Amino acid sequence: MSARLRHLETVESLTAVGAFNAAHWSNLTPVTGVAQAVIAAGNPVTALLTLVYSVQQIAGGATAGGVTTCAPGATVNLFNVGPDTLTVTVAAGGAATLAVSAGGDTYNASLWLVWV
Repeated sequence: MSARLRHLETVESLTAVGAFNAAHWSNLTPVTGVAQAVIAAGNPVTALLTLVYSVQQIAGGATAGGVTTCAPGATVNLFNVGPDTLTVTVAAGGAATLAVSAGGDTYNASLWLVWV
């Protein structure tokens, strides 16, 4: 592994790199019904958020992962099994949060977010 890749694994936030506005890695546990900020309003999503994600239901052990996009003012389900739904929401102002929007389970989540 190159020194640059090792360094990027430890970087929590990058700004004005290459063709994108910003990037951020988040490792959150436990994710509950209380929204957790994953992108602050001070560095908002202005056009589109792209997420690479991996989530695990703590109690049941079910997992989900993939790549998705979300525009300001929208919500995307990252996990939806039975009554349980884990969502990312990008507010109209560009801040983004992760929360359980239905059901009572808790989750481990690892996200790589890139936005413009």
